[in-house]
Amino acid sequence: METIHSLKMSPLFPTMLGSIFRDDIIDDNIVISEIKARSKPKDSALVFQTDGSLHQAEDLSELNEFVLNGVREYLRVFEYQFKDEDLYIASCWGNISKKNSTSHGTHHHANSLVSAVYYVSAPDGSSRLVLEHPNTMVNCLDPYFETANTFNSTTFRAEAKQGCCYIFKSSTRHYTTANDLKNNDERISIGYTFNLKRLGSITDLGNYE
Repeated sequence: METIHSLKMSPLFPTMLGSIFRDDIIDDNIVISEIKARSKPKDSALVFQTDGSLHQAEDLSELNEFVLNGVREYLRVFEYQFKDEDLYIASCWGNISKKNSTSHGTHHHANSLVSAVYYVSAPDGSSRLVLEHPNTMVNCLDPYFETANTFNSTTFRAEAKQGCCYIFKSSTRHYTTANDLKNNDERISIGYTFNLKRLGSITDLGNYE
């Protein structure tokens, strides 16, 4: 009988989810006021959204820099070559949802490199961010498993937490579950997309052309 060698597993092409958390709440009341002033109803009276230029509001400058720094660190994990000043916010929008509403069905963010969501307000019952496995056929024939892990799961649910920001590749399909908010509670979040200036302009020597 042939000897069975030890199994070696090599995870390939992972979907990386980054998270950063503020140890202070900087001007969140001002941020909330800015979002509410710019928001308009979307689809129903339970969901409100701003346009994609929210990051241009002066009151968001500190928050924007916090998120930008987090995205820079996220990109460094991939060992991409870029300059800090090349990262910029492509779009930014505020979301307000109430009661049992959801914000968005399954989607990805086209024409951008990285996305992020920051939770300004996340009371009990706030919907979760759900990221989907990039291989749509991954569970077409699966046995039962004993414990869910990164090898056998097809989705990952990230809990909404005030002051927390999640960072992920814009190509990752994702959605939000339904809220289960009480009374007049509101889940308030800010979505971001990011790109790099001069993307693809680095030569083999590592210098910008």
